[in-house]
Amino acid sequence: MNKKRSSGARSPSGAPDRRSSAPQRGVQTLTFGTPTAPARPPASPPVEAGWKRRARALHQALGEVIARPSVTPDEVARVERALLAWELGGHGHEVVGRVARLVDRAYVALHDSSGPPAEIALQSCAHVLYKGIPRPVQDSINYAQVLLLVRWLAQQPEHWPAVVRASSDLLGWTGPALTHAGDAIRVAMAYKPIS
Repeated sequence: MNKKRSSGARSPSGAPDRRSSAPQRGVQTLTFGTPTAPARPPASPPVEAGWKRRARALHQALGEVIARPSVTPDEVARVERALLAWELGGHGHEVVGRVARLVDRAYVALHDSSGPPAEIALQSCAHVLYKGIPRPVQDSINYAQVLLLVRWLAQQPEHWPAVVRASSDLLGWTGPALTHAGDAIRVAMAYKPIS
């Protein structure tokens, strides 16, 4: 017997069934012919980045301090340190990055020669550094201070610690800000190249 498939198959709702009668490969069908997604193992929960966990912890700690009717002087100091670290002492990434890159170039120029740099080289380096730093930083420091900083920079044997310290001095970062200065400067230097 030759059985011919009827082209007039109907769905349970009575509408004509437009899909083929054979289920697609890898797709399970329910009794009413509704296709479902293939069975997959449950996905493992994504690993949250460390900085997100620390941000959540900071957010929670700040919320607890804000919610209390009175706080201790230690808690106030912690909030001030967190804000100082967040704001980079009032300087954005572009300013921090520019200052750090200029200091880095000055360090390299001062240590390029085999001997100690001549006084004229120190003064020229200080002049370039002073004229290159952004106006907000330049307004808080004078040329004589930059020259002293350049002389100090020329005597430093280690590159990165000298760049961090000199940049921090120019930016006015002292005390608690120095703790995070290296990380802040590293991020800011990667933020935007010097123009």
